[in-house]
Amino acid sequence: MRRQSALIALVIIAALVRPAVASTSGDGERLLGPSGVPVFITGMNYEGPADRAWQMWDNDKFDSGAIDADFARASGGGITALRVFVQAPLAVDIAAGKWDKLDQVVGLAEKRDLQLVVSLHDYGERDLARVAATAGQIAQRYRGRSAILGFDLKNEPRFGDLALAKYPGRVPLQQRSLIDTFGERLPRDQLGDYRASDEGTKTVPSSLNDDEAWVYVNNLRLYREMLAEAAAWVKGHGGTTLDYLDGAEGQKWAPLTDALNGTLQAWMDPQVRAVRRADPTRPITITMALTFRASIAIPPRAALRSAPISTF
Repeated sequence: MRRQSALIALVIIAALVRPAVASTSGDGERLLGPSGVPVFITGMNYEGPADRAWQMWDNDKFDSGAIDADFARASGGGITALRVFVQAPLAVDIAAGKWDKLDQVVGLAEKRDLQLVVSLHDYGERDLARVAATAGQIAQRYRGRSAILGFDLKNEPRFGDLALAKYPGRVPLQQRSLIDTFGERLPRDQLGDYRASDEGTKTVPSSLNDDEAWVYVNNLRLYREMLAEAAAWVKGHGGTTLDYLDGAEGQKWAPLTDALNGTLQAWMDPQVRAVRRADPTRPITITMALTFRASIAIPPRAALRSAPISTF
């Protein structure tokens, strides 16, 4: 099944009823209410009260009263689900065993007959083991709570999120095999000057050694080159980037899309395992911003499947 990616935060599905989700259908395509009837959801993102958007978890900005007022308006307007984001201040609190903020938000959602999709990783941590541990803690704490509709791994992971993450071993986007296949886009002897340039300092994290930086920059440039060629093809032929990649002209990029797929799988696996150990029933989503042909392995308990959100 092809999954077209797009810059979109959450698919909004027309709401007809507001029952709680009890299970998923056997084929993983539908959410079911307690009576076994499919549930339709109207969802939107929530980033806090308007006067402190993107700062709702800060110690001096968290305001449960303002959040409750927003939840009341959302519920009154026919919204059934909100996606909330675990950001750096909240992740720090959770690491310290402080759950009061998230506990209050979950409780307020229950009070207002709303369900939450908790986006688990909207902060800068690159160590996947730490990310997965936090995700598992959250899933365990709220297992069985009626306010939890599902868990979102991350909002729109991008090339750098995958290529720069810390894995147990080197994933395809951290190896030189694409350079061997396609050739250098940045010669190795030019890396030092590039890293010292304004563009280089913005593009290459200082934590990378020169070998890692050379691989990262070459693979990033290769990815951008693929996107540019796909855009030019679409302009001349119509269709989509995926039509280009599936056609004869796009087949040359198969090693790159395979590397993207393999790295995405390695990026997802520890997070999915952590959530599944803690809560084996809730849907897990990932909202894609990458452009490639996805052929990732999908674990059990698929649900809430509606492109461009991938679910498993």
